[in-house]
Amino acid sequence: SCWVYFIYLRLRLPETAVALANLEEQRSCPRDSAGADSQRCESAGMPLSQATFEIQVEAADGGACLDTWRRLKPVLFEVAPQAANVLAVFVVTMSVFPGVMNTWRPGPGSLFSNAQQLYGTALIGTFQIGDVVGRSLANRVSRLIAPSRLWISVLLRFAFIPLFMLGQRAPSWCVIWGSDSGRFLLCIVFSVSNGLCASLAMMFGPGCCSSVDKREVAGIAMSAVMVSGIFCGTLLAFLTQIGAAGQ
Repeated sequence: SCWVYFIYLRLRLPETAVALANLEEQRSCPRDSAGADSQRCESAGMPLSQATFEIQVEAADGGACLDTWRRLKPVLFEVAPQAANVLAVFVVTMSVFPGVMNTWRPGPGSLFSNAQQLYGTALIGTFQIGDVVGRSLANRVSRLIAPSRLWISVLLRFAFIPLFMLGQRAPSWCVIWGSDSGRFLLCIVFSVSNGLCASLAMMFGPGCCSSVDKREVAGIAMSAVMVSGIFCGTLLAFLTQIGAAGQ
């Protein structure tokens, strides 16, 4: 499903960018564009919005991809730092969640010793709640952290990959990744940081644009990068299981 979503978004991105570019042109010269589109609508017998969309799709299919890239390129460069943050956040998250987390086994004396399925469900539920909490905190935290400093928190999240792998391969080494309390605490920090860092990057990205008109395209670009991060993280999850057979 992630692959299908990724391909679909990549195919629709040029069409959406062309439609937004046309909207910007209509805002700048509404009379001319409205008159031309109205005339074409009347001749085709269809609503103005539908005709405008079909005209832009035809233009994209007819060789407007290069022009679309020229419009997107400066926007992508402006949001590149925050796009990289979004990509890194979801690469880390999808590399270990839920795959590696589901391999964790309750230790001796655990409350979940006879309830492995409940143990995994509780961990996943903890992640989902923490993710929502992190996203809800983004608006307040955005006033306390500068966009140029967000990469520090994003970079620190890479430490979760070896920690989660140790919870699978060597749980007896440390209570942080081997005990129930340590694992749930690790999951809480992991999930809250996921929701918080991802939301902050998505908020900061369009704000990096030099003009308000570019923010719509920037939002689409950030969404495409987010899906790319989910896809890449899902692929990297296979690498975390190398040499872990029978664990």
